[in-house]
Amino acid sequence: PLVVGAPNDGDQFIQISDNTTITLKFVGNKAVNALGADIRIYIIDALFPSSANISIGEGPNCSTTEYAQLGSFPDTSNAELEIGSVFPNGVQCIRLTDLPNTGGPGGTPGEETFPNLGFDLDAIGALHSVIVP
Repeated sequence: PLVVGAPNDGDQFIQISDNTTITLKFVGNKAVNALGADIRIYIIDALFPSSANISIGEGPNCSTTEYAQLGSFPDTSNAELEIGSVFPNGVQCIRLTDLPNTGGPGGTPGEETFPNLGFDLDAIGALHSVIVP
């Protein structure tokens, strides 16, 4: 419930910790390919940055669908995702996997001064979508 609905600038968010995966589903709609970005991942973190692999899947069953990885994205600004021709019928499933990292602000390279606190997810929105019956 913390990441569904409109983004709220970090008042409510979840933190995905090292090597943890979260799968979310658009219910009642699916994101479709159109001009420009199709999905926006709203994130919040400037103090302890982390990164996550982000993948999309057609669905409707997010546990059995095949996923296509779109890349690794930092949680320092919103991520804009392009579906492209990967899933021409649209996508309902988004999967994020936090990538472990070492080090942190204020330390020497290679020295872990702050632990990776995880990828901070605020919300996910379909910028172009159609209703799913």
